[in-house]
Amino acid sequence: MEVVENDNHVKVKRICASCQHREILDDGTRICATMQLKVKQKFVCPKWEMSDGLENAGLQTGGVVRLKGTQETIIH
Repeated sequence: MEVVENDNHVKVKRICASCQHREILDDGTRICATMQLKVKQKFVCPKWEMSDGLENAGLQTGGVVRLKGTQETIIH
């Protein structure tokens, strides 16, 4: 699994779950909007593009990023 960094140095996994083109239906089914296929969370297509929310992760807007499991704050 490939990991990329956004402009704020936050690491993001390059999977369907982090893609701008993913859609999630009410029943939880994940759809790739570019290919119009049902896909799994870790699926990645050649047209992957980081979602807007993840592109902005790490900006100084008052939020924090916590380490999974320990809840230790790693980015203020």
